[in-house]
Amino acid sequence: MYIVDENDNVSYVLDGKIYGTVELAKDIEPEESEEDKELSRFFTFNEETGAITGIVENTTKDANGIGWYYDGDNPQTANKIFSYKKDTLTIPKTINGKAVTSITQKGIAEDPNSDFSGNSETTIHLIIPEGITSIDGGTFASCDWINEVTLPSTLERIEDNTFGNCKNLKKVNFSSENKITYIGEGAFKHNCFEEINIPESVTELGRKCFSNSKLLNSIKLSAVLVGDGAFQYCEQLTDVQFNPTVRTIDAHAFGACTNLHNVILNEGLTRIESFVFEFCNNLKEIRIPLSVEYIREGHKNFEGAFTDCRNLEKIILKEGTSLVVPENKWGATNAQIIYE
Repeated sequence: MYIVDENDNVSYVLDGKIYGTVELAKDIEPEESEEDKELSRFFTFNEETGAITGIVENTTKDANGIGWYYDGDNPQTANKIFSYKKDTLTIPKTINGKAVTSITQKGIAEDPNSDFSGNSETTIHLIIPEGITSIDGGTFASCDWINEVTLPSTLERIEDNTFGNCKNLKKVNFSSENKITYIGEGAFKHNCFEEINIPESVTELGRKCFSNSKLLNSIKLSAVLVGDGAFQYCEQLTDVQFNPTVRTIDAHAFGACTNLHNVILNEGLTRIESFVFEFCNNLKEIRIPLSVEYIREGHKNFEGAFTDCRNLEKIILKEGTSLVVPENKWGATNAQIIYE
């Protein structure tokens, strides 16, 4: 048999006699691929923390045409350009033989010197590799060069505005083994994807996380909390389905989703806050689950959950509901209340 001592040495033992001892390798550095070597010179890196902290700008484009550079002499007035001739850019797993575990650089879209943002000569697929556990909020905000992003199973949160205002972003790939529980405020606002498969592991959708997704047409939700304005101004959204885990739909969550006409609320849902379906003018009927305990009433026609749902004809309640229908019918003053 084999035994391991307190110094992590492995010995083979037979009939009580030790026949050989081998010291385990320690502190083995990850192997650096040729692609990592090629790309690592474009990133600033903290070897102590394992964090990519930014980019090296004004780089000279190489054979692959990669680089972040300005199209003028004054960075305050010039446009920052990202250039890459390949279809895919994978963030290095290692830099200088050290594992990359995070991207900590704080991106501020208004400051062209502070993040990965920029106009682009082309759009590409960004891959965040396995091993990266955190990305600071705003890091990839306003990156017009991203058309698709793949996220690793090691990432647990998508912070505020991480991919906000990526106007060419069409697709987000989550790992089948993902552990993401939180998608932050504005994390994917102002994008152009038509669908998004939000992982069932996500328990909270932050404020305006998918707002202004102009081409998004259908979604299925599992998050316990659907945040304030999470899908506000998603003008092409037609269908929303809620899994049994959803408990609260916060204010303005689907406000001004003007083409929304099919909403399937779940048993287990307990709260529907103010203006949730404001200006959803194609919504003609909605069924309220028996589990719902609170729907924001508002004042007269203001702040109700169904304020300005001008074509809402039927609000269907379950017999035995604890809800008391207010005079303003939660803002849908012309709707008929039906019990079934």
